[in-house]
Amino acid sequence: MNLSKISVTILMVATGLLLGIGSIGCQGEQVSEKTKAEGDKLAEIRERTGYSWDKATEADKKFLIDTCQGNEGCAKNLLYQPKPGGISRRPKPGGAPPPPPAPGGN
Repeated sequence: MNLSKISVTILMVATGLLLGIGSIGCQGEQVSEKTKAEGDKLAEIRERTGYSWDKATEADKKFLIDTCQGNEGCAKNLLYQPKPGGISRRPKPGGAPPPPPAPGGN
């Protein structure tokens, strides 16, 4: 699965969980309740783990992976998603950015 497919999947799952949009062919009210329950559980997992995959229990990880249809990378991204209007809590690869160049030096 390439990166764009994973990104689209993450976006669709996050949108569905956060906005309560149901899937096609299902009863709207039933989906809304199920989606709301999943969103509440996701919010609780994020709060309890501090958005950290390493602090998630095996049950939490199973829920996240099941939500992402078996894709662990998607599950990690779902956990790291920021709150609406918030800043991403996903760790930056490679640590801190490099220092600025010295004045007048190459």
